[in-house]
Parts: sequence; structure tokens; C-alpha cells
Amino acid sequence: MFWRVISIPINLRINVDLDNHDEAWQVLRMLKERSLIADVVPYLGHVTSYSESYREDRCLSTKEYSKSDLQFMKDVGRPLIDIYPKPRGNYCIANQVNGWVIDSLGDMYKCYVDIGKEERKVFSLTKEGDLTSVFNDYMLFDDTKNPKCTDCKFFPICLGGCPHKRLHNTRDCSYFKHNLSEYLTECAAVLMEESN
Repeated sequence: MFWRVISIPINLRINVDLDNHDEAWQVLRMLKERSLIADVVPYLGHVTSYSESYREDRCLSTKEYSKSDLQFMKDVGRPLIDIYPKPRGNYCIANQVNGWVIDSLGDMYKCYVDIGKEERKVFSLTKEGDLTSVFNDYMLFDDTKNPKCTDCKFFPICLGGCPHKRLHNTRDCSYFKHNLSEYLTECAAVLMEESN
């Protein structure tokens, strides 16, 4: 009998703030020591204060996060050409047509920040119901009507940023805005090395 081992790639988000920032590299070391880095791709998640449940003074600034994110991707060994700034079709799962967050009760949301908020639930896998206006909030938001964004040279890269923050008027600009030259320098260095 022939058995074929199928490897399923796993993306591992490591939420970082000022308290646990340095521990992300411990997770990376553990994955490398156990030879899991080929199948498990860790990346940093920028923790922000979306609600009163998390203290804003514990969050990394976008500038601090962008610096750590670039260093972490280099340490992971992720091909930097993969993260080269490029136009995108959507920002995240919230404004992706088939993107959903499902909680342990089978309730479905468009954004993980909305989990547990009954008024933000789109529908449930366990109960009858129709799509609500929450779906439209995320999917039909038009950032091309925001002059701050459409006049920005980073708009094709970030599309106006986090949909949840857009809806609540608390948006941050793309982290590329803080250190684009460092990203480009690293990508150029990798391309030059590969061409030699």
C-alpha cells in the first residue's frame, strides 16, 4: 500500500505588544529547533486597542511594529520578494468575499474584532437567519471617496487600511509608510544576491 504524506501549510499569527514582543523570536527558535519552519510560517500580528478590553499604552506604534515585522520576516527566512509592496485586491478577511471568522458557537463575523458582539454577527451556522447589514458595512465601503487615501501614494498597497478601523474612523496608515525604504533595500539586496 502506498501512503503519501501531504503537508498542509500553516500560517501562525503571533500577536505582539510591548509585553510579549521579544517572545515572538522564542516561538521562531522553537519552530526551527523542531524542524517545523518549512510547514509553519509564523508572522507578527499588530495588536491594537480596538476596545476597552485592551490598553492602548501596551500597544506597539505602527512605526515600532513595522520595524519589528521586517526584522522578523528576515529572521524567519521568508522570501522578501513575497512581501514587496504591491497593489492588492483586498485588505484582509473582513473585505474578502469568502472570508469569515467563525466563533465556537458557529456564529459568523466578517472581522475577528467583532467576535462576541451580537449586533455585529452576520449569521450563524447553527440557526436560521439572513445576511445582515454588517456584511455590507465591510464589503461595500468605498475608500476611493476618501481624499486622504486616494491622494496617498500608498493607497494601492493598503486600500485604505483595516476595514474595522475605517468603519470606526480610527484608521492607521500602512506600516510601509514608516519604513518603505528599508523594505525596498532588503528586497533589492535579496534580488541582487539571487542574480549573482
